[in-house]
Amino acid sequence: MQPIRLIALDMDGTLLTRTSPTSACIPPQNAAALRRCLDAGVHIVLASGRMPDDAAFFALDAGLAPHIIGLNGSVTLDEPMGVPVSEHLLPENTAREVCSILAEASVDVVVFGLWEVCCLQDRPLSWAQQELGSYFGRPGGRLAYRTGASAADALLDRAGKIVAISRGDPAVLGVARDRIASACPDVRITSSWINNFEVNPAGVDKGSALAGLAERLGIPLSQTMAIGDNGNDAPMLRTAGCGVAMGNATEEAIRAAGHITLPCEACGVAAAINALVFGESFPGVRPL
Repeated sequence: MQPIRLIALDMDGTLLTRTSPTSACIPPQNAAALRRCLDAGVHIVLASGRMPDDAAFFALDAGLAPHIIGLNGSVTLDEPMGVPVSEHLLPENTAREVCSILAEASVDVVVFGLWEVCCLQDRPLSWAQQELGSYFGRPGGRLAYRTGASAADALLDRAGKIVAISRGDPAVLGVARDRIASACPDVRITSSWINNFEVNPAGVDKGSALAGLAERLGIPLSQTMAIGDNGNDAPMLRTAGCGVAMGNATEEAIRAAGHITLPCEACGVAAAINALVFGESFPGVRPL
């Protein structure tokens, strides 16, 4: 395997561990492994479905300053709280069609801009902090949370992604997903958890964002690594020269990867980095 010069990391289910239903952090073992990479000149990018500033606060709290890929690849920053170096939004007509279809389903509908998120339904901030992002309203950030159809409608001309979240019956998600796929050929649909699906512009995913960042940094994809656990991570696991699925990963993510590591709660990110980047022996990190 070639030397690794760029590592893309999913966050939820991969890099972060939960401290409460609404709180999470980068655990010390993972943070130490990332600092070791940065000290060795390896680029780190957090690649998340979260908004970029939400991802950035996790990094800053851990004393890290990585690149940021947010909204499943719709936006890339070269540093936490920086300005976008690439940005891909849903066409407004497409965003409206997606919301129209979802309005007829029994799901929560959430429209994500780069710095704000709007839920069509009247869900409290505590719900948003558990389902959508941790740091709404935190000083120094640009994150805002709003509710209601009018607020969501006003964001449809600058939406990076739209998310449908099940209220109970997962079969409802499948029906709505199929309708959107049929009516909107200019979207890409993935899932980051069993209770949702996420709609991005066609051609936009974590894999395409990783490839774009690697090209800009002058790093061959053969010298990149990606670590993830779910369906929206599969494109970057396939794109990277070394794709690593977490021990808690879905079958879709495992099929896209070439290696598997320990589960999230066992700091599988640190194990994968120490084994595959620095050549140390870590039982549980193995080829697939």
